[in-house]
Amino acid sequence: QAEALIALGLSTSKRGAYANPLAKPYLGALKSFAPGTVAAE
Repeated sequence: QAEALIALGLSTSKRGAYANPLAKPYLGALKSFAPGTVAAE
């Protein structure tokens, strides 16, 4: 398998191997846990 990657000119990543997940909406009771929201007091 490694030979196939080399033949295609591809290589493994040294860092940043995983992409960030896509943003998803927080709905219902969990909406207050969404990133970037300020907790109400």
